[in-house]
Amino acid sequence: MNARRGHVRNLCPPSARTLGCLAALAFIAVVSEARALDVGLELRDCPNLSEQRVRELMELELSTQVVPARAPERLAALVSVTCAGNEVLIRVTDATTEKLVSRTFTLAESEPDVRARAVALAAAELVVTSWAELMLAKPPQQAAPPAPWVNDNRRAARAVVQRRVERGVYVDALLALGAAGGTFDARLGAWGGGLRLSLACPEPRLGVDGDVSATLENEPTSLGSVRTNTWSLSLRPALRLDRGRWLANAGLGVRIGLARVEGSAADPNTSRGHVTAGTWGGPLVHVNLGLRLDHFVSRLGAEAGLALRGLSGTVDGREQSGVRGPWVLITLGVGWGA
Repeated sequence: MNARRGHVRNLCPPSARTLGCLAALAFIAVVSEARALDVGLELRDCPNLSEQRVRELMELELSTQVVPARAPERLAALVSVTCAGNEVLIRVTDATTEKLVSRTFTLAESEPDVRARAVALAAAELVVTSWAELMLAKPPQQAAPPAPWVNDNRRAARAVVQRRVERGVYVDALLALGAAGGTFDARLGAWGGGLRLSLACPEPRLGVDGDVSATLENEPTSLGSVRTNTWSLSLRPALRLDRGRWLANAGLGVRIGLARVEGSAADPNTSRGHVTAGTWGGPLVHVNLGLRLDHFVSRLGAEAGLALRGLSGTVDGREQSGVRGPWVLITLGVGWGA
């Protein structure tokens, strides 16, 4: 049993297509069920203000969804803007902290877009100020246990305040991983684990994670067995969709590492095993679905990649195991989240 460099072939085997479809369907299901952190907005007696423009600018400031005013149920906060000439009164009815905050100011600018920007900025700052108490180690206790959706809103509101305060990349989660999949033409049979660090950016729709992981596969053959060990690092930028306690992300990345392929002969008198080692790596695509309960985080992920550089072992002249062509990994991570 020998080992040699493999070449790329069979780019999308049935197992990879099946896992990819399942991951995509799960991603769509969670996105459709998840609910955004909604802030309501209503303008009263403000003929010189465009409500749509104020909403758009508030969404940029808060990095969350701002919707027309409706029944306050499930709204994280309701922002009411009342105009009396150049005097503007902003009231925020905050369901996450159960309080009312307000401010008044004079708006002398006549340019419509400048007026909209001034009101949107003032309203967003007032909302963030109201949410700031959620960052306290022991926020004020409420008289009755809140509904589950209120807790979801509070967690999302804390994330908004954290991004405003830090204005930089911050640690979103640290996870211990279990992994299963295949590194040889995406043939299932490998298992392993590792550690993953997830980072979030000031722009809430962007993030990146990296992991260090190891896998093991033992492939029985007619002449014995071939054992493949891999050790790898990944860097995986992602687009994030944060919806209360749910998180979904997807993106492209790269994985590089070392591989060791060892053949063991069932009968040393008729065949001989060899060992080889080398580097491997290639681009990847990934989808992840996460659930957060306070600081406990769990994430289910699917990763598919293509080894542009690989290593394979041969048995009786046929490549049997190693790292070659497409790979697939299904991961489950649990750990701490911000």
